[in-house]
Amino acid sequence: MSVTQNKIFRLLLMTICLTMALAIVTGAGNFALAGETTGAKTFDNTKNTARAAIEEAITAGTANSASVAIVDRGELIYAAGFGMADREKNIAADQDTVFNIGSVSKVFAATAIMLLADEGKVALDNPVTDYLPEFTMADERYQDITVRMLLNHSSGLPGSTIWNNFGSEYNRNIYEELLASLSRSTLKHRPGELATYCNDGFTLAEMIVAGVSGQSYGDFLTERIFEPLAMDHTGLGVGGLPQGMTPARFYRPDGKSEPLEIVSLLGSGGISSTAENLCQFADSFSEGSAILSPQSRIEMLKRQPSELQGKLRGDSFPFGLGWDFAELSPYSEKDLHLYGKTGGTGHYNAMLYTVPSQRISVAVIASGAQCDSPGIALSILSAYLEEKGLITQEEKVVQEPVEAQTIPSGLLTYEGYYDSGGITLRIALDDEKGMLILYLVDGSDESALLSAVYNDGFFYDGENRYYFTTVDGTRFFVVYSPVFDFHNVKAEKLQAIADPQELSIPMDGKVWLRRNVKATEAAMFLPNHIVSSSQIPALPGYVVFDGMKIVKSPDYAGMPVKSMRDLTELILVEQNGATWAWLSGADYMPSELAQPLDTGANTLAIGSAGRNEWLTVGFDTTLCFEVPAKGRVIVFGAEGVLYDSMVDSGDISVPAGSLIEFAGDPGDSFQVTASAAEMPVAVVSISLNKAQTSLRVGDYEILTAVVDPIDATNANKLTWKSSDASVAVVDSSGKVRAIAPGTALITAEAGGIRSAACAVTVLGSSSSGGSHSKGKTTPSETPEPIVPEPVSPDTVTPGAAMFTDIADYSWAGEAITALAEKGLIKGVSDTSFAPANEIKRADFMLIMMRLLGVTADVAGNFADVAENTYYYKEIGIARALGLASGVDGSNFQPEASITRQDMFVLAYRILQRQGLIKIEGDPGVLNQFSDSAGISQYARQAMATLVSMDLVKGSGNMVNPNGNATRAEAAVFIYSLSSLL
Repeated sequence: MSVTQNKIFRLLLMTICLTMALAIVTGAGNFALAGETTGAKTFDNTKNTARAAIEEAITAGTANSASVAIVDRGELIYAAGFGMADREKNIAADQDTVFNIGSVSKVFAATAIMLLADEGKVALDNPVTDYLPEFTMADERYQDITVRMLLNHSSGLPGSTIWNNFGSEYNRNIYEELLASLSRSTLKHRPGELATYCNDGFTLAEMIVAGVSGQSYGDFLTERIFEPLAMDHTGLGVGGLPQGMTPARFYRPDGKSEPLEIVSLLGSGGISSTAENLCQFADSFSEGSAILSPQSRIEMLKRQPSELQGKLRGDSFPFGLGWDFAELSPYSEKDLHLYGKTGGTGHYNAMLYTVPSQRISVAVIASGAQCDSPGIALSILSAYLEEKGLITQEEKVVQEPVEAQTIPSGLLTYEGYYDSGGITLRIALDDEKGMLILYLVDGSDESALLSAVYNDGFFYDGENRYYFTTVDGTRFFVVYSPVFDFHNVKAEKLQAIADPQELSIPMDGKVWLRRNVKATEAAMFLPNHIVSSSQIPALPGYVVFDGMKIVKSPDYAGMPVKSMRDLTELILVEQNGATWAWLSGADYMPSELAQPLDTGANTLAIGSAGRNEWLTVGFDTTLCFEVPAKGRVIVFGAEGVLYDSMVDSGDISVPAGSLIEFAGDPGDSFQVTASAAEMPVAVVSISLNKAQTSLRVGDYEILTAVVDPIDATNANKLTWKSSDASVAVVDSSGKVRAIAPGTALITAEAGGIRSAACAVTVLGSSSSGGSHSKGKTTPSETPEPIVPEPVSPDTVTPGAAMFTDIADYSWAGEAITALAEKGLIKGVSDTSFAPANEIKRADFMLIMMRLLGVTADVAGNFADVAENTYYYKEIGIARALGLASGVDGSNFQPEASITRQDMFVLAYRILQRQGLIKIEGDPGVLNQFSDSAGISQYARQAMATLVSMDLVKGSGNMVNPNGNATRAEAAVFIYSLSSLL
């Protein structure tokens, strides 16, 4: 696993419980609304705001399903579910669908502590050790940590003990493992000095509740919170729901569903609920609370500042007890103080807002860790407050870009390297241009993350503002939020070390394999199974191992800063004559200790200690696995995970250099069979049928390539390129199309040899007397016309007004209506269109062939397309015309759902065949999408062209290539194409 992949993984962890950007898709959607409940007043604008925002998230692929609720003075004003909770069972999400709520669970933990405080059993300002005498650390200051500091994030604990605590089963040893890890750990700052988000503090709070009450934590919450507040759909994680409750399943971008998620960190993030239940809970923080004393309720709502308060330019991050945001004032009406808590896991994202003075609460929960639930919930709350007349939302004024000023010389000392929660950054300042550039550091590589302009004490990047400050000798890079008016430390500068030390073994470029992985651990943590350690020459005395560390001795590297979340410590230990690494509770061995894979059958067993095993792959091969019932096999390649038996099956071809991980229970036995590697046949030469040719603008010619030998391994993997796409373009079949006058060199490459080229001279458009030759057509002559096949009147469906289930699909209604009236689509019945259902490959192909209106001789068809099926003819025509190549050349998989990228590929082929593509798109345009790596190679050129033609716009920074298209999405896309065909 590369250093970059581990940085991406850490960025994912940092975004859990934080606001994320809302993705937007233009012209397509996958939106279903079920079980809607509305109070006496309709609040149409609020409902429309909720629907639009969640529709965009589901369409963009950041959410699979979602739930929203609004409660006002104890009355349920609005509750609704969106999307599909379970695709396999065709269950739509509704207001009773249960989602994991992640760190919103922390407010429950804080409430549980306050219930015990009301009984005089716990005192907030007493040491934690009064209630957990077994809690110790390798830092004497731990004895000063109070219960309050666990709840307001000021304890100084390193961060989060995550190993095996997210997955498909509960980690029954979580308390023992946490205490064992903390006993070897130090504090990152003095208790109370700073307030840095910390999950482990809430696990300790959970342990206090269980120990003091004499009940399990779950039983305590049920008896003292859930039942008194009638929260009948709230409990532990969705992976352990009682029968009769419907969980919202999580679906990956490739459409695969992972096991229902269980978070063992109950106090920190292990509760599940509904949006309605969360609003009921939030309402208990208004005056007259049903479960807390007035004193405890008020104490939970107070800001809990650390010693950093007053040392920045304004208020620091406004933690309450359990709350992320206490006493926020985002509205000009100052009496509307807002409280909020974000929540995120590997599968879910949640936001809870409440305005206690008005007894108004809003909750949004979604399946999909990247969903912007905080932004969606705030937009819904603002719309509701406006409709009630409590606020007036002013139109946003577009700010003029600030003018760059010369950076004061005193700020230049802030240049250098910074740590941002395990991410290494470098800040460069150009004082003359007034510019700050922030770089992400990946070993010797750097990439710019942002640039900001200096003006009057701040660095501006759009609406974001940054500044530097020094507090008690520590230099911080701070971000200011003008919306909520608070200041948050974004990064802390790494100090130069006067006498740098080194670890006892070389660490640069060393690969480490984790050895305490359970088979049930969540897929989101796969990147930390393989860690690469490194060193940056400009930072002597530091080492990178799951984030930056400062070397303190030959066998210990500690936390390099004190203000960042989720930090870890590194201890080198000797084990069986080799040096292993302990990383805050995780055990790693050097990769060279992994045994090599042999050809034929290989058998591995999990030992009595339960450690996962590893094999290295030294040759290209195909693997076949026999996995025990509770076992798991994961194959890692250079670019990430190639195979995970949790969601994958069957044989897999893997390249040399891959690693295989085996996890299971003690005594579990695995067998992996590796086929003998085939010796590749190298390409000797490649030639083209022409060395030069000429075309007129608009003409085309197909070049053919001959590879020697014909059985070379890469003989059929040709790469065609044009030296100047503005003159002539070439597709993957060697078809050259003339674009504008000039000369372009067309090259073909196979097996790494680029020796075949054809110089194409493009002349101006021909006049009326053009010529025709095989494979080349001038504008004066056209190919023989293709006769359309009329559509039978029997296929015509009455107007889509008959469909009663598309009322909530305003974005797709016009398309569905138009296509139905043309007889191109049908409903599943006379009155139902089933817009949320996924569309089959066969149905999409059939509609496209009808739209195109073409025919051809169907001499044969794909092996899995039966002659008696309703789509046999259309698929056969598509195959005959070269529009459909199937999934493996011989099969089409007609009954399978079609992915978005396959939908785009088919459209591209049709537009190309009709001569409607004037210029091929540059695949580089796909880099604008953060999920472009998921676009299959066969689809990249097609999608790049459609993006360039503005037919595919993506969703902000995502395009969701492997998501399955719904009937509504397909209708919208086909309708947009119909204007071109």
